[in-house]
Amino acid sequence: MNYVYAIICHKITNPLIFTVNHLLQSDKSIVLLHIDKKTPQIEREKIYLDLGKHSNLYYIEEQESIDVKWGNFSQIEVMLLLMKKALDFEFQYFSLISGDDIPILSNKKREKYFENSYKKSV
Repeated sequence: MNYVYAIICHKITNPLIFTVNHLLQSDKSIVLLHIDKKTPQIEREKIYLDLGKHSNLYYIEEQESIDVKWGNFSQIEVMLLLMKKALDFEFQYFSLISGDDIPILSNKKREKYFENSYKKSV
């Protein structure tokens, strides 16, 4: 069972680094990262450098990224873009989070919770 974690961010933060690294510890995690279109190139490159390349980390291409204005319809647009990108993968659970969210459960406990929840819904 795979889990897609779609993350919306606009800059590199300690929570973003922690969360991505934490999620990537599980081979069942697929991390999709959208960096706000208005993020300066130097900041975008810092995100790429700090997070690095991983087999289960996927960046939304810069030309596809959306200029997100909080509380605006653009938040829905970026959510739909990430959901559409998620369809490229086999997964049973999709979670949309921000770059400042931090998981409070271990990967193992969270995946067990999702697995039990998924079984109940089928």
